[in-house]
Amino acid sequence: MLYTGSVDIFIGDLSSGLPFYKELIAAARNAAHRLGLSQEMEQGFSVFHGEACLQFQRYIEKVSEENFYNGIKYLIAATGKKIDCSSIKPVQTCGLYHPEATDYFDDAAVYLNWRRGSLPDNRKRNIIGILCYYSQIMEHDCAEIDALIHALEGSGLLPIPVFCEGIYGRHLPVEKRMPWLRFFQNDKTRPEVLLSFLGGRFLSRGKDIAMLKKLDIPIFQLIKNHHQAPKEWLADPEGINPVSMVYSLAQPETAGLIEPSLIACAKAYDSKQNRFRQFVPVADRVKALCSRVKRWQRLRQLPNAEKKITLILHNNPCKGVEATVGMAVGLDVGCPN
Repeated sequence: MLYTGSVDIFIGDLSSGLPFYKELIAAARNAAHRLGLSQEMEQGFSVFHGEACLQFQRYIEKVSEENFYNGIKYLIAATGKKIDCSSIKPVQTCGLYHPEATDYFDDAAVYLNWRRGSLPDNRKRNIIGILCYYSQIMEHDCAEIDALIHALEGSGLLPIPVFCEGIYGRHLPVEKRMPWLRFFQNDKTRPEVLLSFLGGRFLSRGKDIAMLKKLDIPIFQLIKNHHQAPKEWLADPEGINPVSMVYSLAQPETAGLIEPSLIACAKAYDSKQNRFRQFVPVADRVKALCSRVKRWQRLRQLPNAEKKITLILHNNPCKGVEATVGMAVGLDVGCPN
């Protein structure tokens, strides 16, 4: 249902493929002041001059509540209204987060000292890394991240939760592409296992695999269902949709990420919280993940002589056994000449 009331300023980042795109554009033209952020929006839609458009985009490029608020005030001032707005403030988009901390940390050793001092016991805890998106932390939509942190701590582990903007383009140096690496490269802060909420391609180029080999730890891929509530997900025989299958499972797997684990679903629109989508943890999946993490941590510390290995040979039932056993039919592997 389209809003039919009076609008002073319209800001839109709309794709021409969206449902009701033409109707949305037609309704938006009723606003005296319009700003189109998408290149797909038709020419002449924006009535703000070019510099005003660019400056507003600078305000929201590194999103924070303060910058977004002042960006809106900047646009109001650009319409001729007398209103003061602050300049763009620097935003920390990579750092360490904990739901009980009053601020972010920028040093893993400092974070560990703080957390060890605030935990109720002094037992030795193995470190577990967590990677998540800065945008979720900024939007305070991180119930599943908080639940995972507390569950790991309740299991006797010590998580280091790191937020970042994701995986950057291949043209940047590695410290810019993977800024989270610096928190885990010190021997005293190196985790036993790394849990990643990041979706898509985990590496921006193939040679970055050297960085993961240097870390030498298993990396789990965590999955969030963006379109279903927990009960809907449990009732769905497919589990996750094809888009999530590619973005949250197949692409990370090409970089060597393992143990794909769904631990969160999306709650429907909450009018009281004024949110269109809010992630909620799936409690039994979070508990199962903690158990798997502890098993992997135990395996890493187990002497090789005590480890057991299972070999599974591929055997396609549609062909003769002699032609398929151990030949990896259907898998992307190379065979020696």
